[in-house]
Amino acid sequence: MRRCLMYTLIFTAVLMITAGSSFARGQKIGFFDLQKVIKTSQWGQEVQSKLKAEEKKIKGKLKQKQEELKKLQQDYQKKQAMLGTEAKKKKIAELERKRREGEQFIVQANRKMQNLSQELMKPLLEKVFEVVKEIAKKEKYDFVFEARRSGLVFAEDKYDLTNKIVKRIDSIHKKSK
Repeated sequence: MRRCLMYTLIFTAVLMITAGSSFARGQKIGFFDLQKVIKTSQWGQEVQSKLKAEEKKIKGKLKQKQEELKKLQQDYQKKQAMLGTEAKKKKIAELERKRREGEQFIVQANRKMQNLSQELMKPLLEKVFEVVKEIAKKEKYDFVFEARRSGLVFAEDKYDLTNKIVKRIDSIHKKSK
């Protein structure tokens, strides 16, 4: 039992010395905020602008469809008492068809926005991670974390690479135009 405890203490001491010496030699750690890169870079702003424009078009079409359905419902409500059984069935079927069309439109619009977002964001994200690797190698960073996904709670601003990444992305994007 004592022997096991002694080995554990020795192992822990060796581990602490090894870990301490690796940080003592100057590990360089950085982080960046991907959302901030997307929001502040020109390329990211262009992507967001295109997505908002498409979203605005879709919302306009959706509003038009909702107004058509509302008008049909109001028309049915007004004429309901005067309609015969067959006419009522036809109107109800038409209302149901329009409602389903609206639901289908929403599903298709969501899919279209998701696909457009992926199509526009993919090259930007690939370039961002390429730039992160480039900066990390050039400036000899041992680790670079994406702040929000890594669970980073706190870090000194001096380790923040976000602005460097934004500048590099903007310069690359200007050249590609």
